[in-house]
Amino acid sequence: MPGHSAGANPLEEMRRACVRLDADIRYHRAEGYFTAIVRGVQDNPEDRDKAKAVQEELKRLAGQFPGVICYCFDSFCTLLYAV
Repeated sequence: MPGHSAGANPLEEMRRACVRLDADIRYHRAEGYFTAIVRGVQDNPEDRDKAKAVQEELKRLAGQFPGVICYCFDSFCTLLYAV
């Protein structure tokens, strides 16, 4: 896959790809997962749209990394882990 290093950890590569997103990324390397949370989201359409856009980008990116699963808890919090 273009842009992916042979033998590289797909979760680590996914995390590096996500740092440009406007989300709080918390990496738990030893446990094999990270979370992405859109913080400061208020109850208005613009903030919900922003959170949804970040989540959609996370899903899109996860599809590019074999073995990375994307699980959305709600509109603001996403778990990504390696299988």
